[in-house]
Amino acid sequence: MLTIRERFFNVNEMFELSTEDFNKQWALVDNVWTRFNGYLLDNGDERKTFVCRLSKPKESSGRNENVPSEKLRVIWKKPAINCEARIRITWLVASNTVRIERVKISITLFKTLLYGNLVTAIPKF
Repeated sequence: MLTIRERFFNVNEMFELSTEDFNKQWALVDNVWTRFNGYLLDNGDERKTFVCRLSKPKESSGRNENVPSEKLRVIWKKPAINCEARIRITWLVASNTVRIERVKISITLFKTLLYGNLVTAIPKF
């Protein structure tokens, strides 16, 4: 049986949960997903799309050379990672369930973390 995190990270097939179960399980994995968009459907259902929090499509800007050294803050630039993992969550009001499915253009988050160029480093101060 899949763990809760694996179930939400490797969404290969659509699955449904009761609203109560979803709220309990989502609390354990929502720190990895960021809301991308969402809207209400005509029948009262709500649909939201979430993207991987590691997604950062652009490189960070560089330092401004005209700032005196005593005013510079110590920063660490996060490398740009093209994490394409996306999931769509639909709250079905009539049946009191929640449907979780992978957005077709996305890959699984596990593959991104495993094969991506994710480099974690401690900034040197």
